[in-house]
Amino acid sequence: KYKINYETYNLKNERITLSTALVIPFDKGSPNIRGFVIDHHPTITDKNAAPTLKWTEMTLNVVAECAVLQPDLIGLGKTDDQVLDYHCHHLCNRNTMDAALAAQQFIKENFHVDIANLKTFNVGYSQGGYDSLSFLRYMEEEATDEEKNVIHIDETYSGAGAYNIQTMFDNSLGNEKYEYIEFILMGVMSTHEYHPECYTKEVADYLTPTGKELLTVLNKKSDAELADFKRNHKHEPHSIFVSEYLDDKTSEWSKSVARAAAAENLLDGKWKPTGKLWLFYPVNDDMVTTECSKQAIELFKDLDNVESYVDEVSDTHHAAGTPFYVFTFIDILRKLAHD
Repeated sequence: KYKINYETYNLKNERITLSTALVIPFDKGSPNIRGFVIDHHPTITDKNAAPTLKWTEMTLNVVAECAVLQPDLIGLGKTDDQVLDYHCHHLCNRNTMDAALAAQQFIKENFHVDIANLKTFNVGYSQGGYDSLSFLRYMEEEATDEEKNVIHIDETYSGAGAYNIQTMFDNSLGNEKYEYIEFILMGVMSTHEYHPECYTKEVADYLTPTGKELLTVLNKKSDAELADFKRNHKHEPHSIFVSEYLDDKTSEWSKSVARAAAAENLLDGKWKPTGKLWLFYPVNDDMVTTECSKQAIELFKDLDNVESYVDEVSDTHHAAGTPFYVFTFIDILRKLAHD
């Protein structure tokens, strides 16, 4: 397992340094690299979940004969340069590509293997599900020729992603089932830094004291303090935002949030993937509203390159992550075996 520092950008388009986790498979003391996996960051709820701090718990670390990259999409790998972009797919794509280019250089210099010649698998669950689909769209619509010469995605596995942030927003408000509504709201708020044209005022102007406390907690508290906060402070949306945000649907603030959420919608109808895509859909999801997966499946249902897998057994969002990664793990091994 290797930690690689790489340069990229934050939400203010400033150059920063992040770190990424890279796992290299060895066989009898020698590197044995036949594939390349980009495993997108699976969570934003815990600083210890940053890839450079908690990489041993990632299932794909044990994929035989694959180098596994886990880009740091939210800046937790180096705590002095936190990004916290959540679903800001423009920045996630930039950080993912910069991490992939750094990994390519590292593998070539240290193990004399060019990942541009390997099968590449693009994987993500939850937030990572959103990011893996977003990265596929980036590679098909925006990537430069130089980037495409290094990264060519053979398969994308996207599970339980909030592909449409507006859908997440609309279906989560007032629904007690979704216990992490604070993070959904924060995710929409964070887009104001990347899409300032969507907002008429700073987000902080629309937060109650409780809302401002929440932002402080999420950004600066320790893991133990954050866990205690989530256990003992179950906020209703009204306790986070001032009343006109939720109650006055004609306010400029409400309109600006809607525009920002729309900017983070991968299912805008302007793109349909051409690459091979697996969509994993847990019907009992208690964090990512299932409407997001239904929309993606409906939009792409007529495409021969897109297949969906419905998980009706798992009873929570977290529980469904295990069969997603097991399915992905087995399918990648099968694809490599057929080479």
